[in-house]
Amino acid sequence: MAARKRTNSPKNQVEVIQENTVTQENTQETKVMRKKQIDLDMLVPCRNVTDGRLIYKSRKTGLQTVWMNHGDIEYMDVGELLTMKASQPKFLNEPWLVIEDEDIVEYLGLKHLYKQLVDTEDLDSFFAKSHEEMAQILDCIPNGTKDAIATRARKMVEEGTLYDNRKIRVLEEKLKIDLSLFEK
Repeated sequence: MAARKRTNSPKNQVEVIQENTVTQENTQETKVMRKKQIDLDMLVPCRNVTDGRLIYKSRKTGLQTVWMNHGDIEYMDVGELLTMKASQPKFLNEPWLVIEDEDIVEYLGLKHLYKQLVDTEDLDSFFAKSHEEMAQILDCIPNGTKDAIATRARKMVEEGTLYDNRKIRVLEEKLKIDLSLFEK
């Protein structure tokens, strides 16, 4: 910060500037963020988290990968996952499939999304929760997981294994579905 003084002399006005400088030492360490070197040809297990068949057709190679059922695992290379992320991001962002390798999840920038996922391996544990817990979870999970829960809820209502009216109301409200259509 500079302080200014004015001195008046009969002939000329002279301005004298005094500078007060404060030196601060920057004690913060500079962090260098480096991405891990990832082999783009490395095969990674990818699990279907939809409640049925899932088909991915590569826009790069034209090859299809098919998961027949919920929980099925198919292996894809990292390069293809990058292509999927760029050309058909719903597969990873909804998500319709889950990558089973933490390093690749981090490499693709999906770590924040995976923190919100319900354990899709065992959706039945979700239905065992209280209706209040179900409501809280449904407020923060991605749409793809909501779709899988809605499909499972329909099947459970049809089978007669989901009959708690409080849970059904929460599911209908949060998922915007009508489960009464599927009651026996």
